[in-house]
Amino acid sequence: MFVRIAAQCPIGNFQVTPDPSSPSSQLSVSWECDKDNNDFQVTLQLTNRDQCDARDDRVQPPFDVHTLGFSDWNNVEVDLGNGFYGYSTILTDLLPYSTYAVTIQSRRPRGVGDIQSADVTTGEAVPSVRPVVYQYATTTTNIDYYWIEIKCGTRHGNITGNEYRLTYTIGGQPVSEAVLTPMTFINGPGVRITGLRCGMQYTFNVAWKNNAGTGRRGAIITTTSNVSPGSVQNMQASLTATQITITWMEPAERGCPVVDTYEVTCEGNTRHEDECQDVFPIDAVMDTTSSLSYVCDVKQFYSYNITLKTTGGPVMELSEAQLTPGSAPSAPPGNVRETGRSATTRTITWDDIPCSDRNGQILGYRYELTLQSTVIDSNDVRTTSVTVTLDTADMYIFSVTGRTDSGIGPYTHININMPRMSSKTTVEPKTERTTASNDTTDKTDKQGDTGSIIIVAAASGVIVVVLILIIVIVVFVVIRKR
Repeated sequence: MFVRIAAQCPIGNFQVTPDPSSPSSQLSVSWECDKDNNDFQVTLQLTNRDQCDARDDRVQPPFDVHTLGFSDWNNVEVDLGNGFYGYSTILTDLLPYSTYAVTIQSRRPRGVGDIQSADVTTGEAVPSVRPVVYQYATTTTNIDYYWIEIKCGTRHGNITGNEYRLTYTIGGQPVSEAVLTPMTFINGPGVRITGLRCGMQYTFNVAWKNNAGTGRRGAIITTTSNVSPGSVQNMQASLTATQITITWMEPAERGCPVVDTYEVTCEGNTRHEDECQDVFPIDAVMDTTSSLSYVCDVKQFYSYNITLKTTGGPVMELSEAQLTPGSAPSAPPGNVRETGRSATTRTITWDDIPCSDRNGQILGYRYELTLQSTVIDSNDVRTTSVTVTLDTADMYIFSVTGRTDSGIGPYTHININMPRMSSKTTVEPKTERTTASNDTTDKTDKQGDTGSIIIVAAASGVIVVVLILIIVIVVFVVIRKR
């Protein structure tokens, strides 16, 4: 029995091209045959991924062959009308910028037929990785950046360069005055940026670029170097009792960026030349100013340390603490009291003026003794006690105040009563003296002596009167006899 073997379909017009709808991941395959009712097998093998080679320091791995298998192509068979039939299929899920070997083979039920093949590269896609950026060098106005060369397998196309962008970190505005110059550094490609401001923070980002477009951006934030300013010049202080005015001139080296602010500190130290304990807490007035002068409100007769610096620069300190001027005391001595007495004197004692009211070094005290609105005694003393003599039985006013080199303060007053002595008081001492024992006080003795003198004088007067009377009588008798 003779069996006729059907002829195999010769494949013609075989074409493999990137699919227009997705050229980087799909291939369009088409072919023709002059027979109908054919079956075909399509074989796909990746031969070069991302167009890598040995120069990429990367070895192409072995690639698996992907076979689409024999299928019933009648479902996609198209009668071209000229004795030929057209066939097509789409190969999907492919890698971009990679080469594939595509093979097609026809088959009849009783054998295999014609084979055709083609090598085709998929279209490009944007790079899939962002550059990792490093800072290479920084000055006050320049920054150098570099990044590692993009690896094969992530290029997805023919790298044509990089796209750069530099912005101010605060606000994100582009830096128009900067000049970006591509460079090649030891560690890879990079860029040198010039024309920057010192001490300014910038954000630099870069992306790889190929024919398909620009990939993701890698970014880094960098601050240009700054130059510290020098010390302020000609720093001086002028003082009043309640304020210190500090003036200065700007430093010769103003730094970069230029510094126009100054930090002033007026720190209270201790009271100066004062026996008091420090009654005020040590306080500090600190502030920042953009002018070349500053006024600190301070306490009078108080020592202050003054420091000044340009923001970011060295500290300048006046060589000596500044002592604010004092004033007259604002309060009188306290607790004025009588601490001793005699018949004609009184001892008056008082306490120091409180520390917080001295307003300077107490150089001494001034007292006044007043009788009937007339000052009968006054003097300056350094002690806190004085003994005054009172001549008349009356009421005296004792006043005392403190003094500094700025003047005297308010007075404080007490009254002193000197009682009058009665006649009874002058007679009684004689009786006391004649009857007193040996331990009678000096005061009683003196009073007894005074009484005795008065009695003797009275007795003498009586004797004189009696003698005169006797003489008168004798004279009268003699005249009568004659």
